[in-house]
Amino acid sequence: MSSVQVRETDIESIKARIREAILAKRNSQSFSECLGKSHKIKEKLFSLPEFKESSRVVFYLALPQEVQTKDMAREAIGLGKKVILPRVASTGDTLVLSEVRDIERELEPGMFGILEPKEGFYRPVTLAEAELIILPGIAFDLQGHRIGFGKGFYDKLLSQANAPIFTFGLAFEFQLVPEIPVVGHDVKMCKIITEKRIISCD
Repeated sequence: MSSVQVRETDIESIKARIREAILAKRNSQSFSECLGKSHKIKEKLFSLPEFKESSRVVFYLALPQEVQTKDMAREAIGLGKKVILPRVASTGDTLVLSEVRDIERELEPGMFGILEPKEGFYRPVTLAEAELIILPGIAFDLQGHRIGFGKGFYDKLLSQANAPIFTFGLAFEFQLVPEIPVVGHDVKMCKIITEKRIISCD
């Protein structure tokens, strides 16, 4: 399947089918399996020079079935990094970024049940201040293309970038697919990290 041969009107239906298939696999995985694989992914992420050399890192905080990142964010703070987390803006359709200094005290469930910085601990950060952004996804291909939940939050966020930024996707191995059709605004990953390997997509 070549992305240039897929009509834009068909792309969303193709993505929806991929999304449904991968979510079924993800939902069948036990939480203990999720934690074990997440630990292996964390070790790979923390070993990368791009991570080691970044002092300002954007993490996401995971839903139960996703690669777990809370311990990653906590450990990154312990390493002296400025940890930045997304928060759904009051408009409900975009993300804003906030520095977090205490993972245990400063978070609460947001609009979609995902932990995000509390109002009282909101410390605005611009995307230009970040050196590395770590993204969730439902599916990825080896070229670095990504399928999310379809709301475009991260595509909108990264469209604000006025300079190159490292984008790393975290995924379980079964979330990799041969090819994802793309449109112009879709974000591409620099690297994808699974429990088994690190994929360079440049």
